[in-house]
Amino acid sequence: MLITLCGSMDFADKMIAIGSILESKGHRILYPKNTFYFAQHHITKEEKAMRKKDEDLIRVHYDNIQRSDAILVLNFNKVDHKGWIGANSFLEMGFAHVLGKRIYLLNPAPLFAFFQEELTAMQFTVLNDDLTKIGCA
Repeated sequence: MLITLCGSMDFADKMIAIGSILESKGHRILYPKNTFYFAQHHITKEEKAMRKKDEDLIRVHYDNIQRSDAILVLNFNKVDHKGWIGANSFLEMGFAHVLGKRIYLLNPAPLFAFFQEELTAMQFTVLNDDLTKIGCA
C-alpha cells in the first residue's frame, strides 16, 4: 500500500522511524517534504512558516495524498494535548476524505478538538499504536 505520513514536524524523527517500520512490512511511504531535514535541525516556527509558503509545502503534500492509497496521521501527545491533530494534519485529513482515501490515526483522536464533528464525519480507523492494523479495515 502507498501511504502518505501526516503529522507535526515536531515529531519528524518519530515519523521517520514509523515510516521505516512500514517499509519493512512492504508498504511504500511518502513523507512530508523536509521531514529528514526537520529531524536533524531545530528550526523556529517562523522558519517553518516561511518554508511552507516559499516551497508550497501544503500543495506538495496534497499531491502526495492524491497519489497514495491512504494517509497515516501520527497524532502523538503534544504538550497537554492527547492525540494531537494540528491544523495541517486536519487539513490533510480533509483532503484525503474528499479524495476517498483511507485515513488512519496512530492514536485515538483528541476528545475536545474544536473540529470534533468534522473529525467524526471523516470515518477514520484508529490503530491504537498497532501498525499491523493498516490495510485490515
